[in-house]
Amino acid sequence: MIDKVTNGVREIFNELKLNFEGDYTASLITNGSLLSAAVLEKLKEWKIRMVQVTIDGSKEVHNLRRPFKGGNPSFDIVFENFMNLI
Repeated sequence: MIDKVTNGVREIFNELKLNFEGDYTASLITNGSLLSAAVLEKLKEWKIRMVQVTIDGSKEVHNLRRPFKGGNPSFDIVFENFMNLI
């Protein structure tokens, strides 16, 4: 989805003769669970300059509030993805 949105914005910038590479930036708010190495590599291409990762408190609280669909805890994966991001 981010690829589609970024490409759409790039096309609009081109149509309007605006400088996409120099003038466009984006930000991302995420729960961090999908911030894989592949996604991290694409952030620059997507011109995402700021990422906000939401965490719902301590490890214990976060895992109670934000388990994965199957019920598995998510904190360790989110935190590892966050550390890879920084």
